[in-house]
Amino acid sequence: MLLAEGSSEATLYVELAKKLLRASKATFNELSISVRDALRPMRKRLAIYKLCGKVILVVLKCGGYENLKHYIKIMLESPSLVDAIDEGLRRLIIAADRDRSPVTSLYNVISSMGLKVALQGNIITINVSNGRSLMLEVVEQGVDEETRQLEDDLKSLVQQVWPIINEVIEKVKSAMGALNSKQTIGIYEAIAVNNEGLPSLIAQAIDKANIDELKAKLPKQIRVMEDLMEICKA
Repeated sequence: MLLAEGSSEATLYVELAKKLLRASKATFNELSISVRDALRPMRKRLAIYKLCGKVILVVLKCGGYENLKHYIKIMLESPSLVDAIDEGLRRLIIAADRDRSPVTSLYNVISSMGLKVALQGNIITINVSNGRSLMLEVVEQGVDEETRQLEDDLKSLVQQVWPIINEVIEKVKSAMGALNSKQTIGIYEAIAVNNEGLPSLIAQAIDKANIDELKAKLPKQIRVMEDLMEICKA
């Protein structure tokens, strides 16, 4: 299951899954009963896909970081969680901006619930009940040298896909000075997708890029896809 901080994160991972893992739409009723019960409070925010024809990927569009924390608490408090884990819900992937310090923040939120939690790198392991555990893998978006947000990760990809717009960027920089990644992405969004929004820019960039370009420009996100690919092979 993937918890996406916003619609841009959800689009990024869904479009990668479509391109790399043949993701196709699935329905809520294809989930096991206990998983459905655990996720029912957030059903309207779910998008469900089948990968490689057999593995189910559930994407939760959280609509902001505070909502993301709220939905994690709802899941951990669900009376159906233990059964949901037994039926396959063992891993949550969290896609959130680095400026929120999500690893530390989520560790503190979960610890405050009285659950036993172990932290190793970007992996939070929760001892739920009777030996059952749930793993949270936090993918922090952005880099410390920039805005620490998703746009940092996207900048080199859109530069690769739309090189002609790079000339416009250089002219803007000459007139206005240095641009951060969020400002740069805003220009690509205005020109490449006619201000239709960041999700639209992401979808078109992934569609236009080849697999080698995606691996080079989105290494963090591609690692998640590779992990899902291994699950498909199992």
